[in-house]
Amino acid sequence: NRVDATLTYHSVDTENLLDVGAQQRSTVLLATERPDLYIFDEASFQTFVGSGMFESLDEIDDQVNEDVYASSHVYGVEEGEAEERLVGLKLDYHSLYDTIDINEDVTQIAAIRKDAANKENALQLILTLQ
Repeated sequence: NRVDATLTYHSVDTENLLDVGAQQRSTVLLATERPDLYIFDEASFQTFVGSGMFESLDEIDDQVNEDVYASSHVYGVEEGEAEERLVGLKLDYHSLYDTIDINEDVTQIAAIRKDAANKENALQLILTLQ
């Protein structure tokens, strides 16, 4: 039951050079690394949701619509598409966050990479973090 994960800092703030550099670095990593699962803050998620890099969660398991509270659903529209798809789930605070520097006051959203090797395992992890 393996899931590949990578921790990458992405800033939506472009007022200082360190954040600009981190933003460029994270964009390159997102394009080249192949983790199964992403956890973004809401602002960063919105930056990437239109790119089409996220799998529709209900295509992995059609029960996810019924098993997860609708208030946790996050929908997105790919560039060039008209239909919204369920591509992320809002996460509650979890003890996993104690080991990494995450702002508890910022909504975290989990999404699965479209070409992930372990989609079902990644979805199970997201549901565990709910």
